[in-house]
Amino acid sequence: MLPAIVGGLASLMADLNKDIREYRAKFSELRLSMQRQKLNQPLQHALLQYHNYIWTRQNGADELL
Repeated sequence: MLPAIVGGLASLMADLNKDIREYRAKFSELRLSMQRQKLNQPLQHALLQYHNYIWTRQNGADELL
């Protein structure tokens, strides 16, 4: 029983780490894209906040982005 619980927990942590890596990669990609397009700082900040809001609201899923 204990190995099954530990295995399930390890799987959950691996999925969570994967989601966080994907979020950070998309966040970084978005930031670089906005800098290349020379968007002003307030707009960049607002877009990054929105991206974070959507990711948090959907528990890591990015169906709208």
